[in-house]
Amino acid sequence: MGKAYEFKESFFVIWNSQTRDEAEQAYYAWLRLVSSEMTRYFDPLIKAMGNWHNEVFAYFDHPITNAYTESLNNLIQVMNRTGRGY
Repeated sequence: MGKAYEFKESFFVIWNSQTRDEAEQAYYAWLRLVSSEMTRYFDPLIKAMGNWHNEVFAYFDHPITNAYTESLNNLIQVMNRTGRGY
């Protein structure tokens, strides 16, 4: 469990990168560190990073997210649930 926590925390170091190239290098370095026994715990993350590689690392080219839009959508869904559809 402690090792998984260390790998999770070391993954977040990627987001401190200043450039796309630096971030990609940090990701591949992290990927090499994940042992075969830990891979099963991080498999969904590794697959998502593989499937969405360009989109994820595009953030470092243009650091813009849609977090505001997602937050508004969540608020609307909460209001709909709270109001029970009326």
